[in-house]
Amino acid sequence: TGGDSEILQVLAVVDQSEVQDGQLAQRKTRHAQVKSYARELITDHSKSLQQDREIAKSAKIDLSGVMMSGSKTSATKTGSDTSRSAAATAAQPSGPTGATGVVAEVVNMHNQAMDRVRQLQGAAFDSAFVNAQIQGHQQVLSLLQSAQAEAQNPSLQQHVAAAIKGVQSHLDKGQQLQQALASG
Repeated sequence: TGGDSEILQVLAVVDQSEVQDGQLAQRKTRHAQVKSYARELITDHSKSLQQDREIAKSAKIDLSGVMMSGSKTSATKTGSDTSRSAAATAAQPSGPTGATGVVAEVVNMHNQAMDRVRQLQGAAFDSAFVNAQIQGHQQVLSLLQSAQAEAQNPSLQQHVAAAIKGVQSHLDKGQQLQQALASG
């Protein structure tokens, strides 16, 4: 992998995407439990994104290439693997400009999943949104578990460990919500 820099870039892309996904769901769903789940995604990933920025600043890691500005993403850099969370916007997804490796893959997988979800309405949206969250959180969890052993910076190591707990919590809640939606 690309070490601490790549790990932090992936975290930043994931966190930004989850905030945007939550905002999309807040606007589109009328289902109280989906709204609550979306609100939790926004809150938790906003806090994590702030931590990403603080660690990047103290470790002198540049996140500007992966930070979204407005509704566009300009991801740049890194290695190769899973995940769904990166650069979607409610109105128009944007792909990475020159991103490679893990960050680009995360962005692309996320955009593909959320492009389908964005087009849906009502119960179909709710179900697809929750399914995408489950799939994405499973992929991110796997990615973070791999990255945990590779992180060198102690602050980043702690942040990855906390992120793993948060992603697992979101995954568990998503699976519970999926069951609730399926049972009516």
